[in-house]
Amino acid sequence: MTIMNEAEFVAHALSDYLGTYIPHAESATIHNIIISGEPLSGIGFALGVAVENSVAIPELLRERILSLAELTPEEKQLFVSEFQLLPAFQKAA
Repeated sequence: MTIMNEAEFVAHALSDYLGTYIPHAESATIHNIIISGEPLSGIGFALGVAVENSVAIPELLRERILSLAELTPEEKQLFVSEFQLLPAFQKAA
């Protein structure tokens, strides 16, 4: 059994969350990117798909993505700009 690093864990969480809102083919592509060893690329692609499909991302997931130690300043800025294009996440009453 292998140990999953933080970026991979967050990428899978994002992929699982989006899987209920996006077409299966896009969800499968995100999953394939992640399992090929590129979790940050998977997150970037997933955020692009979320923007394309107008899917809001929960604040906790946003925070986890932006707190990843592996992110370069450029990647972090890219993710922040993607988040700004997403609709606000509506909390349950």
